[in-house]
Amino acid sequence: MPDLSDFARAGEAQHSSHAVAEARAGKTLSQWRVIALVGAAGRTKLSGLAQETAFDKGLSSRNIKTLIEGGLLQSETDQKDHRVQT
Repeated sequence: MPDLSDFARAGEAQHSSHAVAEARAGKTLSQWRVIALVGAAGRTKLSGLAQETAFDKGLSSRNIKTLIEGGLLQSETDQKDHRVQT
């Protein structure tokens, strides 16, 4: 059986890396992941981003909203389906 302290140390290391990324660049690792995927995919939908990042739609939506408000992403209404934004 694994030593549970190994899991605790791994969690602390992950939390630390998130904190460093946010402190140095002002963006969370989740936001960097969204930026990287949008950069690679170009135009995409929230559902596609959520699937590719393995985030739920709520987390994806919050990340995208923050990035749009920060001027790092743009959102446009789909001309064929006005309910969809890309």
